[in-house]
Amino acid sequence: MDMESLPRMLAMAQDKGSKWRGCFMPIKQTEYFVEEKTAEEECLTEMPNFRYIPKAELPPGITQGCTFDTVTIDTSRYLPCLLSEIRRLGCNLIRYNLTHVSQLQPPIIPRKADAIVVCAGLGARHLGGVEDQDCYPIRGQVVLVRAPWYKRGVTRSSRTGDWTYTIPRASGDVILGGFKTDNDWTAHAIASQTTDILERCIAMAPDLMPVAKCTDRDPKVMVEELRKLIVEEGAGLRPARKGGVRIESEDIMLGNGTVTVPLVHHYGHSGAGYQASFGSARLCMEEVARRISAKDTRRQAKL
Repeated sequence: MDMESLPRMLAMAQDKGSKWRGCFMPIKQTEYFVEEKTAEEECLTEMPNFRYIPKAELPPGITQGCTFDTVTIDTSRYLPCLLSEIRRLGCNLIRYNLTHVSQLQPPIIPRKADAIVVCAGLGARHLGGVEDQDCYPIRGQVVLVRAPWYKRGVTRSSRTGDWTYTIPRASGDVILGGFKTDNDWTAHAIASQTTDILERCIAMAPDLMPVAKCTDRDPKVMVEELRKLIVEEGAGLRPARKGGVRIESEDIMLGNGTVTVPLVHHYGHSGAGYQASFGSARLCMEEVARRISAKDTRRQAKL
């Protein structure tokens, strides 16, 4: 799914005259791994211009490193553009507080649905008619700073939970992170974690505060200077699922049990929703088309 989405996003990033201008930023990404062979396990060897970093060039405590080309996404710009695009294609948007998927029938929607696609994220755990107890949150926290001079992406990770990263945006803002905490529903930023993120990011990427911005190279001083650039601190819950992404279907009865409609599940992407979006959407729509086609075939057979 990821490798199907990446070419689409690279093309959108390179189309300077389109509505997507400013949503994407082509960058050179550097990945540092505490353990060996992590790049292969994460399929990074398929990324454009992938190369391993020679062992002699790796920082202390790192056993494997690599670089490749990719894009970053400014989601604050990208989501409004996506919304505009689906409206242009004729999609009608209805806001409603659902407690059960069986509510998705007239008069809440204008006509009987041919199929229902559940893209409820963590809500799939509680939404009536789905109630998937395999869904759970992976809490994250980030810090957004204003640093337009910083143009590269760097990540340091380990299997024991170490996860530090810098993600520059076309706007000049940079996302600093992060945390991965399973089954933590805390949705607000924690001050001590903000400090921890700043300290780790400065240690990994001191060029966040170049000499021109901070002549004193003491890490503590650099952290406090970086703190002055904070635009926002935020926390979020990644919609994870035991067993991974769920793309499968079943039947649901509507109209007091008189109508059968395909219910297609499409959730559980955790923190990979954007990068998997185009490939995942295609798989979902293939399942929708298969179920509608099968339903039409059964109807014709009865006739």
